[in-house]
Amino acid sequence: MEWTAAQAAALDENVRLIEAGAGAGKTAVLVEAYLRRLRSSRVGGDPNRMLALTFSEKAAAEMKSRIQQAIGHDWLLRFKIEAAPISTIHAFASQVIGRYYDHLGFTDPPAIIQGPSAVFLQSEAIDMTIVRLKNEKSPELLSYLIDTPESTLRADLAMLFKKSDVALRWLDAYQEEPEVTAWLNDVLADVDAHHTQMAYQKLVSLGGFFRQCWAVYDTLKRAQGRVDFDDLLRLALTAVRLSDVAADLHAQYPVVLVDEFQDTGTAEWELIKAVSGTNDPLPSERLMVVGDVKQSIYGFKGAQPGRMTQMIAACRTSLPHAHCMLADNFRSLPAIVEFVNGFFAQAFQTAYGDFRLTYQPINCRQAHAPGAVGLAMVAPQDIHAAIRTQVRRLIQNGYRYSDIAILVRQKSSIDPIRKALVTEGIPVLIHAGQGFFQRQEVVDVLMLIQVLSRPDDAVAWVGMLASPWIGISDDSIAKWVENGEGWEAMQNLDLPPVERERVVQWVARFGRWEMQRRVWPLSAVLLMALEEMGWFGYLQQAEDGPQKVANLHKLIQMVAELEQDAQMGLLDLEHALTHHVLQRTLEPDEPASDGIDAVKIMTVHAAKGLEFPAVVLPGLEIPFHFGKADRIYLSEAHGMAMSLGSLLPGENRLRTQIRDRVVGQALDEELRLFYVGCTRAKETLVLIAGSTEFPNAAEQPGSVWEMLAQQVRNFVPGKGVTFGFGFLPDWTQRVSEKP
Repeated sequence: MEWTAAQAAALDENVRLIEAGAGAGKTAVLVEAYLRRLRSSRVGGDPNRMLALTFSEKAAAEMKSRIQQAIGHDWLLRFKIEAAPISTIHAFASQVIGRYYDHLGFTDPPAIIQGPSAVFLQSEAIDMTIVRLKNEKSPELLSYLIDTPESTLRADLAMLFKKSDVALRWLDAYQEEPEVTAWLNDVLADVDAHHTQMAYQKLVSLGGFFRQCWAVYDTLKRAQGRVDFDDLLRLALTAVRLSDVAADLHAQYPVVLVDEFQDTGTAEWELIKAVSGTNDPLPSERLMVVGDVKQSIYGFKGAQPGRMTQMIAACRTSLPHAHCMLADNFRSLPAIVEFVNGFFAQAFQTAYGDFRLTYQPINCRQAHAPGAVGLAMVAPQDIHAAIRTQVRRLIQNGYRYSDIAILVRQKSSIDPIRKALVTEGIPVLIHAGQGFFQRQEVVDVLMLIQVLSRPDDAVAWVGMLASPWIGISDDSIAKWVENGEGWEAMQNLDLPPVERERVVQWVARFGRWEMQRRVWPLSAVLLMALEEMGWFGYLQQAEDGPQKVANLHKLIQMVAELEQDAQMGLLDLEHALTHHVLQRTLEPDEPASDGIDAVKIMTVHAAKGLEFPAVVLPGLEIPFHFGKADRIYLSEAHGMAMSLGSLLPGENRLRTQIRDRVVGQALDEELRLFYVGCTRAKETLVLIAGSTEFPNAAEQPGSVWEMLAQQVRNFVPGKGVTFGFGFLPDWTQRVSEKP
């Protein structure tokens, strides 16, 4: 491959930080960088001595596949790459835990607990804690419940469990980190801060209850030899900070590559630093990171884009030879590039939060046709009609349905658009944006495997009882748990008639499957069970049905392959599948939809890293929602606070400050999300707003439409660029023939 000057510079072994803009050929450069370091004296050609970390399963799968393609006919090396440590950071964390579990107090490698089973244990921990405090006549609890219903306390504790790592970190920071405590004391010291002080004391009390609940939850998990998803990074970091473990990993991985660095959170970065021997903010000589701050769109998962800007600034000052920028765009035609540069050069100058981004224009390297950008302004009730019209016009202009992607901000927008297209005979393909082991149909079968392997495990059964196969209510599940008897006793419970019928049928079926499992391979039992329930036929008729059925067949085949080891008992098989879930989270969906000529509908997040000949971005007018009315405000970057609502009137300044920072940060991310959506387009970009006029300027825009409107007034397209306020103009030239 012929490299540009910038790409060639990025491949120098001294480069530690690569800024790769949209469409810059980042994956090709990253693959080549991997191969060159693989052949270096530090690594010696052994893929097991290189650690490559990605943010998403999709990116990990693509990177491994591209490396194998670049290797060519060296089959032995290709085989080694298949098992090489190229994975998400959570998958790597699980490897560390599995390897050093004895350093963490486990007697065996822990299994993962997730979904309904994890929620059940958390509820148990809350129940046990509140009952104990009541029995002890805890003054703190009695005082707390004077003005707060117990149901509200339980709901607050359950909410904190959803972000337990962030909540615990801020509860510690408020009391132990000097800079944080100084800022907090300043907020609380104001003479008019009575409401703030009262709310903070309420938060401290809630935090104390939550610590106790979390400790009980942790004890319950450890007693069962389990960890949850939030434990992975924390436990892996605990292990890596042990001197002997650190020495092992530093010796094993002289090179660490990190893709999508802009989307790493605090816990991820701490683990990366520990493994690579890096000190903030400069990357060590063993570390190479690649990313684009403009494409940081995972703030809700804790991403901190400011970390990359700090590293860029530090490299420019202290290690200029270690930093490289890829600004050439090989994806989009001139119309799209000019619109992106013209709009975002202005828009990124407006920082709504405390994160500042300097926009570097991208350079168009695809000038064989002009391309097109169009803006449709329609009445809100005509949005779906406008989408249909745009799709038809694109088809009339030579596109196939499969060339078109409709990208939305929210998953809730997908189904109404799907229905609007399908009713008019337009074929549609929904992209779920999930990895194989996160697909619901796969999760359901994994739960079935759990209860087949441990039929007496109440925690495993909780998930199964809530599954679509049984589907009894939470109250009924609680009755069974309180009853304390085995799964056969379910049919004896006092249940509503419909639920009782389902349970009786299920108990009879499960009894047969369990007996059959003693003589049949598990893969055969699973196939029999799914056929007996008519599950394949049911899923086939569901949305994305062929994909779901193909995934189940893939899972059964995976089980059959694992069963080839004749010495493997059922529990060993379940551990092997747990290994797959944790270690191979990059497993892609079974490609049941290849070759289907259908319009793709997906979120912008799911489209990250993809490209399409024509992109439609509807719903620009949909209002943002940043949880402004939430009772508890929790942000990884800015802190936590709670509202007393009507209990005590007045301003809660701690919550107000945190909320304002969170909203500013979220607005910045919404702008970056719009950037990602626009830069997926290769030839044609269609923007649709459910509004017939431009909104007035606002200090804090309430939608993408308000962001866009502020800048479009000032945007003047250049020669050869089509940009207008009507539907797409006639542009019929096809710039590439599709096979």
